[in-house]
Amino acid sequence: MAMENYLDISRFWRLCCILCIFSVSGCATPTPVERIESADTQSRSAGFTRLPPEGRLPTVAFVKSGAGAELAVYFEGDGYAFATPYLASDDPTPLNPLGLKLALADRRTRVLYIGRPCQFSPNIARTPCATRYWTTARYADEIIQSVESVLDAELRRRPARTIHLVGYSGGGAVAILLAARRRDITTIVTVAGNLDHRLHTSTFNLQPLTGSLNPRDVAREIAAIPQIHYAGARDPIVPPTIARSFMSALPNQACATMQIVDGATHVEPWVDIWPSLTARRPQCRN
Repeated sequence: MAMENYLDISRFWRLCCILCIFSVSGCATPTPVERIESADTQSRSAGFTRLPPEGRLPTVAFVKSGAGAELAVYFEGDGYAFATPYLASDDPTPLNPLGLKLALADRRTRVLYIGRPCQFSPNIARTPCATRYWTTARYADEIIQSVESVLDAELRRRPARTIHLVGYSGGGAVAILLAARRRDITTIVTVAGNLDHRLHTSTFNLQPLTGSLNPRDVAREIAAIPQIHYAGARDPIVPPTIARSFMSALPNQACATMQIVDGATHVEPWVDIWPSLTARRPQCRN
């Protein structure tokens, strides 16, 4: 491997560790059990209930089942994919589940949070999960199928008139890819979303996500859905150029808005400002 490639990957991983310091009070990694228990505790405190795993790959979800026919659906980021620049983790459950925290901060009465397949799964070694599903195949077709099965199960339990998708980081990719195969999605919002993984991996000289679908490739299919893509001006992990690339693939941008948030990184201050951002609903311009 070329030295410049090694340096770029190492620099990228060091940035991830810096984010870890600010988000989980140090780089000492909580165990998977501790991460699962923390998510359960936070969700219960906010009035959410854990749902049984669904899908070909175990996919854990939490739901707040309030009144109304409006459903907001949140997708988690890529989680703890790598323990070192070249060593995949044994369990992708996120150290700091920003997608979950955004869902818990949503003031709508009915909210469904969907963890990425294989996250929050005890006894992961006994499941069909394989390392590729949180590394090179993190946006594979079977990932989207598993996530969609959770949404379908919730809609069977209780139909919704409007469905709003929200994806954080890699969850933004999931939101786009899922919306492209459905006809019932009302709006899409992404936060620091990896909306063009080919550009992302080439920018940082990372291993290509060869087993993954790319959101940019389906931009045309979701162009008519009202959507907002938020990017952090100081995000070193998924910089605004990634969302710009996705926007450039839309045949027209009448229904799409990209907003760069001054001072925002990949982690901060999304949860703090989320109530004000959710008050702004995506809409098409005439």
